[in-house]
Amino acid sequence: MDVKIFAHNGRMLIKSSFSFADGDPLLLYVEKCPGGMVRLTDAGQTRMHLRDEPDSWLFVRLSG
Repeated sequence: MDVKIFAHNGRMLIKSSFSFADGDPLLLYVEKCPGGMVRLTDAGQTRMHLRDEPDSWLFVRLSG
């Protein structure tokens, strides 16, 4: 598995070899939060794919 980490707009961007059914890469962001906490987010990308392509997401999920 290929993983790349970049600095992007004040947060870290993690790009892996995983992708959605339409070929869009799964991107994760790590953000610093108050109190020494960090937030790991996909910036709503998974929700967008579930909304726009529910059948293809189900196919990918069941075939794994």
